[in-house]
Amino acid sequence: MSQSSSDMPNKKKCRKKEKPPYSLMSNTAYTFREIWRNKKSVAITAILLIFLPPVLSLLYSLIPSLAVSLVEEGASDTRLVLVLCGVSLAAMALQIFNTVTGTQNEKYYLALNYTYLLKLNRKAMVVDYAYLESPHGQNMKSLALGNVNPNDTYGNSNAAVLPYRLISTFSGLIGLASYAAILAILNPLLIAVLLASSMIPYLLNQWFNKYCHERREEESALTRKLVYTTTTKSDLRLVKDAIFYKTANLLLSLYWKAVHGIVSLRQKHMRVGFFRVDIVSALLILLQNGAAYAILIYRVLVAGTLDPASFVFYFSVITGFAGWFQRFLYNLSAAQQNSRQFCDLRAYLDLPDRYSKQNDSAAPLPEDTWSVEFRDVSFRYPVEQKPGEETAETETQQELAPLVLNNVSFRIEKGEKLALVGLNGAGKTTLVKLLCGLLEPTEGMILINDRPLGDYDRDAYFKALSVVFQDIFLLPVTVRQNITLCPENKVDEEHLSWCLREADMESWIHELPQGLDTYLVKSVRDGAVDMSGGQKQKLALARALYKGGRMMILDEPTAALDPIAENKMYLEYDRLIGGNTALFISHRLSSTRFCDRILLLENGCVAESGTHDQLMTQGGKYADLFNIQAHYYREEAAANET
Repeated sequence: MSQSSSDMPNKKKCRKKEKPPYSLMSNTAYTFREIWRNKKSVAITAILLIFLPPVLSLLYSLIPSLAVSLVEEGASDTRLVLVLCGVSLAAMALQIFNTVTGTQNEKYYLALNYTYLLKLNRKAMVVDYAYLESPHGQNMKSLALGNVNPNDTYGNSNAAVLPYRLISTFSGLIGLASYAAILAILNPLLIAVLLASSMIPYLLNQWFNKYCHERREEESALTRKLVYTTTTKSDLRLVKDAIFYKTANLLLSLYWKAVHGIVSLRQKHMRVGFFRVDIVSALLILLQNGAAYAILIYRVLVAGTLDPASFVFYFSVITGFAGWFQRFLYNLSAAQQNSRQFCDLRAYLDLPDRYSKQNDSAAPLPEDTWSVEFRDVSFRYPVEQKPGEETAETETQQELAPLVLNNVSFRIEKGEKLALVGLNGAGKTTLVKLLCGLLEPTEGMILINDRPLGDYDRDAYFKALSVVFQDIFLLPVTVRQNITLCPENKVDEEHLSWCLREADMESWIHELPQGLDTYLVKSVRDGAVDMSGGQKQKLALARALYKGGRMMILDEPTAALDPIAENKMYLEYDRLIGGNTALFISHRLSSTRFCDRILLLENGCVAESGTHDQLMTQGGKYADLFNIQAHYYREEAAANET
């Protein structure tokens, strides 16, 4: 208890030290560069929209004073009507132009939202995998996406709002300066009174925005839990569990816990904002208006220095000055708040790429198949640090983060078929991620043809791998596109036909309503079809064959199949791989007997290595596990026969 109490001041101290990575001016330049690059007309009209509102406001303030002045002069009814109508029509024309142009620009800002959303989604596809799968990386992504909400065009947590807020801020500044110049003629002290009484609400609003922003990580974590529970409820796999295992109540309890957390956090923000900002601001506005109108009334009734027309004009200007000042402060505060939120979007988009992707100085990949070597490779997942907290020392991280792989060394020769087996949790998946270049070793190195993996162009390396993972992802597009993963006009139909024939998919394709043009994922598209587990495996095989990678990596893609079907599928893979290097991963030892060599991974280490016959002769852990699994399958087969 004492430890947590002592940590509280440090956390608060860390929050106070947190600074936005980009300034308001930097974000302003960034947004307008984006607008100018995509649509120059919007950038040009944005400048006009800065000046039009102050001009319109002055015209509307002038019309009542002009009417009083004309009446005092004894102007004829015709002249009075013509002058007032002329000024009103001019104001109306400017207002229509301002409204139409502003509406068109706002439509573009909404479209800009989708541009940012597309950028974020593209970034998620290329960002370093190690960072993307970390909790902090997920929070950064969640915060960035929180700034892109097409359904909330004018919300403060919307990337498209920033240019709109900036235009309103600049417009407010010009309007404020114009009205201040007019009031300076009446009484310079009046400007000081209005400015001073309005500055405190602005500072309070600034403090409140910062207060909310510094707690955004807490709300983001709760939001991620809420999104997970709401999206999971539509998963058909959960529906089946809910029927037989009554998981609905558990999921609902998680849902309500997240909802209560978010509601509680926002209620706290509302209480702080109401008592510390809203009430104080309302009292100060009341005082400033009273003082301003007192000065004006004194000049008319006591000093007699203002005529009725001037009184009406200055009365309107005082009201307008207060309005412009509040508008300027509100939009400046909102722009700063949105700029801080926009920082989350830019911070995610600007994440550096440690890998040598698309690097002209990178070594070219070997044209034929290659050898792979893990040399003293160890790996531990990084310890997560909360934003604003000091980074832990390396030694501390080493102590806190357990090793997933520990000093792993092995070599896959060119054209060799290597099997990686072991129980769940042995480190097989992490090893595959390292081999695929998704993660980097904590210690040691991975060599491709005796050269470090990091020396090669990572995109070219990705392109040269044919990887089949356990979770086979289907896109809501046609069967043809799911296999080729390229535009239909670039499909090699002859090569595709060969892949379908080799993957034994031709008969299934002929049964489909539109053949290769049949859409998949029924839950997304009407008229689409779903695939069984075995069909997905064949599609994955056809997909890997179509890509034609120089190295095949199979990360337990057949885990959902029965042992006999898995063995048959692996033998089919072995036949089609030919002379290329391949790595087969499985927790079923019987499925990889055909491989040239087998590695048994246990607790992150290579426990045994050799052919199936060699390992069985040794009578070690591999032989024990193989006999246990074989005994289990024999018992299962006998039970099925009876």
